[in-house]
Amino acid sequence: MLPTNVMSGFASTGLWPVSLENMMKRYNLFKDGGVPRSYLEAFWIERRQILRAEMLSLPAKAKKKKTQRKRIDVGGRILTLELLNEIDKTKEERAAAAKMKATLQRKRGKKEKGIITIVDLLPPPSLALFEDVYIISDLMETDLHRIIYSRQPLSDDHIQYFLYQILRALKYIHSSNVLHRDLKPSNLLLNSNCDLKVCDFGLARGVEPDEDNMELTEYVVTRWYRAPEIMLSTKEYTKAIDIWSTGCIFAELLGRKPMFPGDDYIHQLQIICDKLGTPTEDELHFVTSEKARRFMKSQPNKPKIPLDRLFPNVKPNALDLLDKMLVFDPSKRISVEEVDARGTNWPKCSTKPFSFEFEKENLTKRRLQELIAE
Repeated sequence: MLPTNVMSGFASTGLWPVSLENMMKRYNLFKDGGVPRSYLEAFWIERRQILRAEMLSLPAKAKKKKTQRKRIDVGGRILTLELLNEIDKTKEERAAAAKMKATLQRKRGKKEKGIITIVDLLPPPSLALFEDVYIISDLMETDLHRIIYSRQPLSDDHIQYFLYQILRALKYIHSSNVLHRDLKPSNLLLNSNCDLKVCDFGLARGVEPDEDNMELTEYVVTRWYRAPEIMLSTKEYTKAIDIWSTGCIFAELLGRKPMFPGDDYIHQLQIICDKLGTPTEDELHFVTSEKARRFMKSQPNKPKIPLDRLFPNVKPNALDLLDKMLVFDPSKRISVEEVDARGTNWPKCSTKPFSFEFEKENLTKRRLQELIAE
């Protein structure tokens, strides 16, 4: 909390550091699904600095993050307020601008089940006051990482339902020709009724069948969930990278521990070979880097450990699906469509590719401010 002298004069209403009671008397919040302009002006002019200070008054570990989140109560509706505070701090303005614009454009207006949506944005009344971006989204109570490493028992039904929701969301994402590129348990948000939503599309990008997708680096996905092709610096990557990440999450749900907890990318590849076996030369066909090929060929020949030895209490059909997800060769990895064909009953997905034209723009911080303010 802020010091008493800073908070004096402002009545705290639980999770919201301003007097919502007074605000409700003055403004009709969330009219027609949005936040009225008068409330936005009051928020930015009278309260923004206090809220920003409180959100940034976090433990040292949290201060390193460029995104802060806070629970808020708006007229009895519990939501999440997200602060993106890198717009005025980054030295690489174009990269930050593109990332933030991508996050907002991909999330806003989406109503698809399994994907976190933006309820509203809080734009400033003027560009002169524009320092941060505030995003309001529906509140999710926890994330999958916390559940996995809690004492909460996980039944087969829990795991099956979580995986179903991840793959259902992934089918929608992939049907829009989008790669998430950063799937991990902490990016899978949960409510107490087990509803799951995928979040954090800041690293997502489009994939075009006729284009050479060469911009991916091994830093894209959090290390333990990186597909082999990312670490081996292949010049072409596909939707299979998200399937690998999902397989790692699936295995983590089954074993309540990471499947491939590497200390660095070399160690990561070694652990993958220890469990899945050393790939053959044919299975390395996608590796275009000679240095990477030499490294993989230098690895000792190790056999694959049967999954039923790693997960002795897991049903065969679950292990069969996991086995098809964690395939070293991305071209042989199962797709979401193939999982769907196994008997799932998913809703119809998007047939309209997402537009990534904005990624071709050289967005400066000023231009980004103008676009968001619109």
